[in-house]
Amino acid sequence: YELAKLLCNIPRLTIITPSITIASLLHGNSDNKIFFLGGWIRSTEPSVHGNTTLNTLKEFHVNKNIMSCAGISVESGITDYLEEDAAIKRQAIKCGEKRIVMADHTKFGRSALITAAAIDQVDEIYTNAEVGEEKVAQIREKGIELILV
Repeated sequence: YELAKLLCNIPRLTIITPSITIASLLHGNSDNKIFFLGGWIRSTEPSVHGNTTLNTLKEFHVNKNIMSCAGISVESGITDYLEEDAAIKRQAIKCGEKRIVMADHTKFGRSALITAAAIDQVDEIYTNAEVGEEKVAQIREKGIELILV
């Protein structure tokens, strides 16, 4: 959501999202095109999931796929707590030329319940500077660009 707030100031983007919150936030910028994936609305958060979401996402090819996660580790990869979220991330990875993960330092060295992607399926990871040097080195040894902001 924090990235979406920044995207409001960048013109001529096409943004594809399963998040009602992000779609609502971004729809006010007339220079951007927003595609809301559709599907079953979750009762626990304002987003969609399910076969309709996945099948719709299969139709797209994107330059950059930017996603969040619940955990990042060299061993478990990019992980999440819900199978539905992991499935959307798996499909998004297939659709993207450059796969980017944005996660704060608390996600590193942590494995959630379900692996969405192996660590080597990610091209770049953006995080805050509080990630320990050992974890940074482990990620970079895998050939992944890790950007500390």
